[in-house]
Amino acid sequence: MRLSPKAWNEAIGEAAQKIGEAGYELVLLELFGQVVAHDATIVARYSTTAPVDVVFFKGLSPPIVDLFRREYYQSDPFTAWWREAGRPGVVPQSLIVPSRRHDPYSSLFQRKAGISDEMALFLPSKGGSSTGLFLERRKGRFSRDEIAAAEIAFPAIAGLYIAQCNLAPRTEQAGAAPQIPARPLPSISHALSQREREIVDLVLLGYPNSVIARKLSISRGTVRNHRLSIYRKLDITSERELFLRYLDLLSTSRP
Repeated sequence: MRLSPKAWNEAIGEAAQKIGEAGYELVLLELFGQVVAHDATIVARYSTTAPVDVVFFKGLSPPIVDLFRREYYQSDPFTAWWREAGRPGVVPQSLIVPSRRHDPYSSLFQRKAGISDEMALFLPSKGGSSTGLFLERRKGRFSRDEIAAAEIAFPAIAGLYIAQCNLAPRTEQAGAAPQIPARPLPSISHALSQREREIVDLVLLGYPNSVIARKLSISRGTVRNHRLSIYRKLDITSERELFLRYLDLLSTSRP
């Protein structure tokens, strides 16, 4: 592991203090990135039915990510792995792609992207879906020791994520007011209605439209309409841009 035991415990403590914040998956991504050296990072959402959804990336160019979304998402080996295995944990590319020469994702997309290896950490599942935290390397492969270090770190990261998820009520009583873990987001929310701010907070916490609709006792169509209104007011076009806007806010509001 890159960190000493003391530094690792301090990093866990800092991440634990942020439980309840919107965009907590990015906190866990930063924690994962402290374990193994890497050149780029990705947060992607995986489902047993829907295509993979890249919601955040750093160290990769937008055209490369757009190329993945347009042409190569169907050959993503991590999608196949999640749909077949469906369990959280550390998944190095070497585990699921035995022959990269004959794998279109490895030989075509990764070559264009300048990526030589990937390692995913699949967070505990919510309703058959999972968020994957990815570390990317431009030269060389992740070693066995690095993979082992990620596996050692996994229980702590998964436990923090479960603690974050447990802030939401396990069962919601009919007619009860939804519990929104909201925090003021002035640069994001000043132009939004109260309901739109609630939806922004839940999106940043990683909830899909179906769960947001259930929490707020509205239809999924209404959630979609609110999200379109949010994107229009914020002059953005995707959930990824919403995450980036939130990161910009954090960087300017923290002392």
